[in-house]
Order: sequence, then C-alpha cells, then structure tokens
Amino acid sequence: EEILRNLHEEMMIQAQNREFEKAGKTRDKIKKIESLLEKQKVSNPNEENNDIINYCTSQNKAYFNLFQIRDGKLIGQENFILSAQDVEENSSDREVLEAFIKQYYEIATDIPKEIIIPHEIDSHIEIENWLKNSAGKVVKTFVPKIGEKNKLLEMSLNNARIFADRQRSSWQIESDYSKNAVKELQKILGLENPP
Repeated sequence: EEILRNLHEEMMIQAQNREFEKAGKTRDKIKKIESLLEKQKVSNPNEENNDIINYCTSQNKAYFNLFQIRDGKLIGQENFILSAQDVEENSSDREVLEAFIKQYYEIATDIPKEIIIPHEIDSHIEIENWLKNSAGKVVKTFVPKIGEKNKLLEMSLNNARIFADRQRSSWQIESDYSKNAVKELQKILGLENPP
C-alpha cells in the first residue's frame, strides 16, 4: 500500500511535468500491483488474520508448513522440522501437531485469531485457552472440510511434502558422504570392521 501511494504521487508529478509517457508507465505499474493485491484477496476476501498449518511425516520427522495470512493477504510462509519418533510414514498424529503448535506459538510475536489445522487435537480447549492468555485475545483452532480455507490447507500440505523431499535428498547426500568417510577411515586405520 505504501508502494502504491508512492507510485500515485510519482505519476501525478510526472503528469504535472508533462512527462505523459513516464506517467503512463507508472500507471501500468500501479495496475499490475493492484491486480496482484486483488488475486491475494480472493484467497481470503473477509480480510481475516489466520495461520494455516499442515504437515507430513517421513523417517521419524514431521515436516511443517505454515502460511501467515494477515488482512486477507498471504504475507509469509515458513517451514519447520520436528522429531516424530514412532509416527508412521505419512500419517497424522495429534501429539505431533499439538507439540508444534505449543513450540511455535510459545515464541511467536503475532498470534492470529484463527489457526487452521488439518485435524483435531486432543487438548484443543487447553491449547485455545493457553493461546488466549499468550495473545490477549480469543484464538480458535479450526479444521475446515470444504471451501477456500480447505484449499489453502491442501496447498500447505503440498508445500510440506515438497519441503520434506528437499530435506530428504540433502540428508541422503550427507549419509552417502558419511558412509564413504567411514570406509576411508577403516582403510586408513587398517581396521577389520568399520569404526
């Protein structure tokens, strides 16, 4: 919005200085920015503030994706990894989600009024009360079944899966390096078995 204000001022100055070609280009920039803003508002036309959290599990880890929507606009996206021992591959686990919510919002400075999650958690009333005390306002967890919020939840899941795939490939490379290093160390030290 600040950029739009500056561009409007710039366009007016250009028009006053009879720099009509420059003013036209500035007007086109303004239209493109307004178009982008409209597309973002389509995802949340009520100008709500909410976080959308989804995750997937793989190799004893949970890969989280979080969308921050403020005033109906997507302002940020973050990815996190949590240890998830004894959780089946690609399953949903209430404890893992609850642990993430507690850890993330314990240090978060901006807690929205609604947190959209993929499934219920066992202690959602206690979590909502804890969030209310932290944020100083009523905070609700919500599990959508249909609609725009459900589509955003699916997009967040897709991003979590992409994040998990990227992390897995980097760990695979590190694992290969480690195995080769151990073999090399075994050779150098003249050991029968790898150290």
